[in-house]
Amino acid sequence: RILGRQLMVLLTLRISLVDLEKKNNDIGESIDYARKIQHSIFPETEEIEKHLSDFVLYYQPKNVIGGDFCWFYNNDDINYFAVVDCTGHSVPGALMSMIIHSLLNEAISELMNHEPGRILETLHEKLYSYLQQEKGDEYSQDGCDISLCRIDLQKREFQFSGARLYSYVYRNNELTILKGTSKSIGGLSIAGKPEPARSFKTEHLALSGSTYIVMATDGITDQLNEKDEIFGTGRLTELSSKCSSLSKAEASRLISETINEWKLNTSQQDDMLMTGFRIEPR
Repeated sequence: RILGRQLMVLLTLRISLVDLEKKNNDIGESIDYARKIQHSIFPETEEIEKHLSDFVLYYQPKNVIGGDFCWFYNNDDINYFAVVDCTGHSVPGALMSMIIHSLLNEAISELMNHEPGRILETLHEKLYSYLQQEKGDEYSQDGCDISLCRIDLQKREFQFSGARLYSYVYRNNELTILKGTSKSIGGLSIAGKPEPARSFKTEHLALSGSTYIVMATDGITDQLNEKDEIFGTGRLTELSSKCSSLSKAEASRLISETINEWKLNTSQQDDMLMTGFRIEPR
């Protein structure tokens, strides 16, 4: 009788393990398919390089899917490019990335040829309304940090607006760091009050000669090494400077090697995304 009970327990345990394995496989297949869907919102490198040279993309989500993505829009001589870091990572981050991507497309279709700051203001308003964030913590207060630039190739003008993300601009071997505004897109105010409208400043730079642009999410600067040191903005600036004088292949290899050597066996804290591209003189 005791042996019979033990056999029943073992059989039940085996059935449970088989069921658990099946559920894990189903979840894995779903997430892998979600990766394909999310990857479809990334712009094609070939399309970007029709307008911007030496485009480099380093993208390493913490999990299979994540909240970081880049975005590109072209209208004749006007190009918009953005790097976006959505709240969270994995499934929540990926879901937010699809929402932000859709709303960013809406904003640019309504405000074509407007300054990046105005577009970010509209993006905040749309997200705030879409997620019903005026209802407080009862509803999602998620959003994103973003760096958005507008490049006018005819007028040779570079415009930038950021929500807590930077842009590194190298002109004639000189670096200009554009820091944007210290507010995110979406969510309540710092005091926890409804904030349906936010202002984002736009920076203007004249393009002279060859110009190299770097944008990245804070998953890179916040990454720890084995000594619990963060990568930091200083190292990102140094890495960006080196990339500005390299070819596409060389810059891509340097970014990967630098981050991997820094991280080594340390677990990845967040999604990572870094881009670089060159604006050539006409």
